[in-house]
Amino acid sequence: MSFLPADSFTSVRIVLASVALSLSGLASPFPLPVPTRPTVFPLVRPARLGTVVAWGDDNVGQSTVPASLSGVVVAVDAGTDHTAALKSDGTVVAWGANNHGQSIVPPGLSGVVAIDAGGDHTVALKNDGKVVSWGAWVSRSPSIPGELTTPGYLETLEQPLGRDWVAIAAGNDHTVGLKSDGTVSAWDRNIEGQTSVPAGLNSVVAIAAGSRSRHTVALKAYYSPGPRRATAAAQMVNGFIVGLGVVDGGEGYTGSPKVIISGGGGSGATATASVSGGIVTGFVITNPGRDYTSLPTVRIGSPEFAAQLSIEVSRVNVNLKVVLGKKYQLETSNDLAVWAKSRSDFVAQEENITQEFVVSEVGTYFRILEVP
Repeated sequence: MSFLPADSFTSVRIVLASVALSLSGLASPFPLPVPTRPTVFPLVRPARLGTVVAWGDDNVGQSTVPASLSGVVVAVDAGTDHTAALKSDGTVVAWGANNHGQSIVPPGLSGVVAIDAGGDHTVALKNDGKVVSWGAWVSRSPSIPGELTTPGYLETLEQPLGRDWVAIAAGNDHTVGLKSDGTVSAWDRNIEGQTSVPAGLNSVVAIAAGSRSRHTVALKAYYSPGPRRATAAAQMVNGFIVGLGVVDGGEGYTGSPKVIISGGGGSGATATASVSGGIVTGFVITNPGRDYTSLPTVRIGSPEFAAQLSIEVSRVNVNLKVVLGKKYQLETSNDLAVWAKSRSDFVAQEENITQEFVVSEVGTYFRILEVP
């Protein structure tokens, strides 16, 4: 750093307090926050309790709320002529029209975190990522996903890594499910193409199904252009890592990135990432590891980018050139408007003085004043 002139109005900026050097091609800025979907199981149901109020058409009792629901409901939904409510204990109550069994909740259904009422059927999402559906259309279409059974009501069968549904929507005569990896499946009737999910649809964070019409809507997360690092969450069973769920698929990948699984009290788990269209779409566990007591941290390598270098200076030396025997005052400022003493006034015992400061404790500007 150059010497600081000893006049009463000169100040100098510490240019080394934060310096960034670019070797070549810095990556794009970080994206704005984006909407996200759940990815960690067990899923959580809403916590705020409420009381159901209904009005309007009540020709089949759809607006007559059971008295037992006062103050214990966390979610409600209305179908064509029936109503469903999710209670705080994870059970479901349905009432109103029942011509297709839409108001007969499957016996023993529990652990529910979300519900949706369709035209003449009802769908529930359980905290383990399984879907249960009952009423019309639930067993009449060959387009029902193979993991769903059809005994009058449906329930997903647990796959080796679990079936990771995180949201559901019931339409007039079809059902839609959102998976933790951001992809969508739809089943039941397909008269207007409502269950024909567009090829390559991903990064979805919310879904909806027309309850009076035959269409489906998905909300894709918006990502600012440029490479973005993917994130994932681990799934653990009995101390073993059995799967990784995509939280954010990232963007800009040209190959499979490195995946590191660490922490959680165990060791040895490894995985490889699958990439499609520049986005991480899934993982394959190559070693489940062992002895995990909590979910480990999953780190995924960033898309390829040019090397970068940044310099942060935590301490700085200030060199003073002063007149021997004269009295001085050293001041600091963050805005060139308000100045404060950095030390007591001193009489120069040397013509060249070096003092060290912690950058976070002083201002970014210095000046030296001669005082009487």
